[in-house]
Amino acid sequence: MRINLVITGGTIDGIDGQALPGHKSIIANYIQSINPYFQIIENVVCLKDSRFVTDDDRKNILQTITTSSDNLFLVTHGTFTMSETAEYLLQYKNMLENKTIIFVGSFVLGLINSDGPFNLGFAIKALIDEKPGIYIAMNGHVFAAGTTYKDETQNKFILKP
Repeated sequence: MRINLVITGGTIDGIDGQALPGHKSIIANYIQSINPYFQIIENVVCLKDSRFVTDDDRKNILQTITTSSDNLFLVTHGTFTMSETAEYLLQYKNMLENKTIIFVGSFVLGLINSDGPFNLGFAIKALIDEKPGIYIAMNGHVFAAGTTYKDETQNKFILKP
């Protein structure tokens, strides 16, 4: 099995505010260090705090997914605009048939003493188990894209009313 890792930055990758010059993603190395039973293909789209993700970045995420022959995509993304990016992809769901796309991030900076490792592991399991579609996997719950938003007072994603 092969998972296409689409990296955009965010707190899970140590980016809180502007990324420092020369910043490199740590996500693929972290996943490979656990010696998984699957192959990781890494695609760095951008390394940004999600408050600075643009529609051009979202187009690049879409292009990365649509031009790949892979069917499993784990998109690391900052939580501030994760819902918006997942909803952006929903507009192109006809181009994403047979692809399972899971967005994941972290509320607490980095991968140590953070929710990041748990969220990554949970998202990988969700990616393997979910049917094709676009999802957000955070804090032990999987949400269909377009159904949730980040509640900053609770530091959780919750269903839209």
